[in-house]
Amino acid sequence: MRLIFTLFCSIIFSSVFSQLEKPTFISFSPKGGFIFAHRPNMSHLIRDDAYSFELTAWQQETGKDEHTTRLKNPMRGLSFEYRNFGYDEVLGKAISITQYMIFPMYHTKNNLCFDLTMGMGIGYITKFYDKYENPTNNAIGSGLNARVNIRLSLIKYTKNLHFGGGIECAHFSNGAIKTPNLGINAPSLFLQLGYNFSEHVVAKNDKSKDKIKLDNPRNLSVELITTAREIGAIPYDPKLYPVIASRVAYTYSKRGLWGGEFALDLIHNEANFHKYNDTTFVRNDILQIGLYAGGFVQFYRSQIAFGMGWYARDKINPEGRMYNRIGYRFYFAENWFGLINIKANYGKADYFEFGVGYKFLKW
Repeated sequence: MRLIFTLFCSIIFSSVFSQLEKPTFISFSPKGGFIFAHRPNMSHLIRDDAYSFELTAWQQETGKDEHTTRLKNPMRGLSFEYRNFGYDEVLGKAISITQYMIFPMYHTKNNLCFDLTMGMGIGYITKFYDKYENPTNNAIGSGLNARVNIRLSLIKYTKNLHFGGGIECAHFSNGAIKTPNLGINAPSLFLQLGYNFSEHVVAKNDKSKDKIKLDNPRNLSVELITTAREIGAIPYDPKLYPVIASRVAYTYSKRGLWGGEFALDLIHNEANFHKYNDTTFVRNDILQIGLYAGGFVQFYRSQIAFGMGWYARDKINPEGRMYNRIGYRFYFAENWFGLINIKANYGKADYFEFGVGYKFLKW
């Protein structure tokens, strides 16, 4: 696990700061908020106000290509965060590393910026469920968790400094690899103060520049996904079961900045067979067939994907017919990409999806 954590940090660091000649910034953000109980049986976890501190290094894209121009000189960042959930005895504290992607929504000529920021990373929570030492923590069942973050910010840049603030929501989850896994939602307000190693570039709206259309806007791709899910009638004697899935997806993107997709999901989730104490189910009932529709935002070689699905076949029906997905893809070759998704049912994590995909048809 330590090796995976180190490898993850190395990949993210190299991808974020591989070109030091780009405008670079460093910022510090104190945050104050609370824990949102998104299930009635989590209300006992809310005690004191939560707080956190985050140190982030950023770089701004300044290329002349259409991608950079249309995204208004976006930024990417890598952060280290310390977080308190307001209930140290049960929820403990969290230490996280997160990769951020900043999509400028509106910039003024005097460098006042309204931005949408999305982040995915990994964090360690010091207190989690234990049937003897921490039985009341029904939110998190493991120390290692994924962290997903979204924020809106208003930042003013001067020559050497930048300052501002905004609102954010962070979510911690282990994707049901370890029960319990209701997850922790932590909304907060934050301030941001930082130093500019070089001046922030104001995005220019160059309407005279021709919009480039992709030669092959339509694609077919196939994905192979493997993961695992732990379930139990109660989290005292849970077991871990394998999940194997595949997706065939049709995607359309006119200019490569964003696009839509439709997919067919084929899922063998062994955990579903053991969800209920019901002997009438047979092995063939495990197969789930889902119809999925969603979209994605392109950030150079990365994609943030999101959408909703409906099970056309789901005989066991453990979590309901509807499901949703949000995830990250990275193209390490022209047609090959790796992926990590969080698949959920009505906001409750079903499992992580780890996989690889290939584009085999373009037109």
